[in-house]
Amino acid sequence: MPTLWESVVPRLRRPQAVLPRCRRWLVVEGQSRHRLSLDSRAALLEAAPSLFSRFDGVSKLALKCDRRSDSIGDEALDLISLRCPNLTRLKLRACRALTERGMAALAKHCPNLRKLSCGSCTFGAKGVEAVLRGCPLLEEISIKRLRGWIW
Repeated sequence: MPTLWESVVPRLRRPQAVLPRCRRWLVVEGQSRHRLSLDSRAALLEAAPSLFSRFDGVSKLALKCDRRSDSIGDEALDLISLRCPNLTRLKLRACRALTERGMAALAKHCPNLRKLSCGSCTFGAKGVEAVLRGCPLLEEISIKRLRGWIW
């Protein structure tokens, strides 16, 4: 059975015109997407450069990892925060490999952050402090089950 693409292309008068339109559509779709929810396993680091180059208008991001997997670390959060300077909302769930360093990078590169929600992370009080100091527009913060929480 032919795929949808195989059945459509032969019927087009100018099939060579389809590919540039598809590329343009990808660009438009990438620029218009403002919300992403991603599985934040460690493998996200490898895909992050191309993913966040395509979706450069993201303002709301959810990064969730399951308890049995290795999560993203500081390097990935640094890269994501560099590629998403317009981030206003961030949700981190079970990102256990993040430290104060990653949170400081987030605060440095995403000063427009208004809402932060963290659950089952391990960056501790210094990570929270970095965000509080570096994100002057922060209006709402939710912290649950944060390990390494010592003042």
